[in-house]
Amino acid sequence: MSLWINEFLIKRCDINGMFVYMDGCYIDTLWGIQNLENNLIEGFIKNGITKVNSYMDMDLNSKSDCACIGYSESHHSWIGWTKTSWNEYKVGNIFQGLNVQWINKENALETINKGFKCIDLNDCKKCAFAFVLLNS
Repeated sequence: MSLWINEFLIKRCDINGMFVYMDGCYIDTLWGIQNLENNLIEGFIKNGITKVNSYMDMDLNSKSDCACIGYSESHHSWIGWTKTSWNEYKVGNIFQGLNVQWINKENALETINKGFKCIDLNDCKKCAFAFVLLNS
């Protein structure tokens, strides 16, 4: 495992046995980080992700503590990811996916429709989560 991945793990992550967490969200196993070529931590470092949210953080009905979106301070964007794809949302971006709905933590219906324009970083965060829901 490269030095910069080790450094990131030490500075930003909590390791509980074989499981790696960031901001209280499950990221991966140590085995996965050490043995996969294009692992999630490399993506975090490359994209400058400094904060993550899990499905549970975004969706009232979810019980998953897996990280699925992250904020990049250096890019001023929110990024959503699945096992096969990543997508970044910045202010001014247009959501290209299908219409998506979920119940947020305040028990209110959230809706992101195709063509939705990100006006602020909160909109970017919602679009990143909608991307994850569509691609999971």
